[in-house]
Amino acid sequence: MKKSSILLIVLLALFGCKKNSDKVALEGNIEGLTYDTLYLYGTDDIFDEIDTIVAKNGKFTHTAKVDTSCIALLYINKQREYPIFLDKGTQITIEGNAANLSSLEVKGNATNEELTNFQHSIQGIKPEAKESVRKKAKEFISTHPSSFVSLYLIEQYFVREKSVNAEETRKLLESLAGNLQDNSYYERINEYVTAESTDQDGRFLPYFSLPNPKGEKISRTSSAFSNKYLLINFWASWDGRTDNQKKLRQLYREFKGNKNFAMLGISLDIDKQAWKEAIKRDSLGWEQVYDRMGLNSELAKQSGINDLPMNLLLNSEGKIVARNIPTDSLSSKIKSFIGALTTQKTDKSKK
Repeated sequence: MKKSSILLIVLLALFGCKKNSDKVALEGNIEGLTYDTLYLYGTDDIFDEIDTIVAKNGKFTHTAKVDTSCIALLYINKQREYPIFLDKGTQITIEGNAANLSSLEVKGNATNEELTNFQHSIQGIKPEAKESVRKKAKEFISTHPSSFVSLYLIEQYFVREKSVNAEETRKLLESLAGNLQDNSYYERINEYVTAESTDQDGRFLPYFSLPNPKGEKISRTSSAFSNKYLLINFWASWDGRTDNQKKLRQLYREFKGNKNFAMLGISLDIDKQAWKEAIKRDSLGWEQVYDRMGLNSELAKQSGINDLPMNLLLNSEGKIVARNIPTDSLSSKIKSFIGALTTQKTDKSKK
């Protein structure tokens, strides 16, 4: 996920947030906000609500209940996520400008100040110079093995990659102190890295039942997908990859009506209205569903979706046969699969 393409407010209850706990206060002043609606949401069964926060002239206040240290993501202007670290009984201040959301000034505890200093240290590095940023991240991790920021950097710069270097990432995880290795955030990252180091082809896609724009629940077993190869595109209105949607539209026109193939879009938007507007704006004619929990949804995590957009190709039985196929190769890849399926069906009909 490109950092420059995400903005809004998000709370991840990754380190044991609980409802019956002390409060932490958030006070923000972000000049030049395009959208005045921010969102605060958790991602587990203990704290899984989505709170709406209204900013006026870029200013906002909010309180949240936390039991212990929590990582939060500031999700602003429907484009940007920014991590905030919360401790009970603290006052967190967030200041900055909407024109430079990659470098907010977050104060309130040592962890936020560590991240703020790191973000400032990479400001001069161009977005395409990923290795330079990763080098900076490694340096920070090696000198801050007990900091929650190190966990965040591992996920952001080593896990959220199109191709994860499992060995490198595992070594970084193992270098962290015991206080980090004992929490659920670490476990989630470690489980994902372990899965990436094994062959995922042939696995069944986890079950899902998600609403389409009409409110109808759609699943892999829906009649429109029965006995067909299914291309699932995970996306969001903020992912900034309009060229990807253009090529998918071409693919949809090419295979529309093919009895052996179907397409499904799964949005990981948090803002439902933004999702609906993107469907209309980008003319997405194939079936679309909505998972409001974003990249932290169970389906996304269990399917290994760590960046957007990303696609999976399922066979007629629901097994994953290919993932993250380059859009330029989708047509030929699909033809090779459905051609084999057509032959199988023809042979069966002759028997």
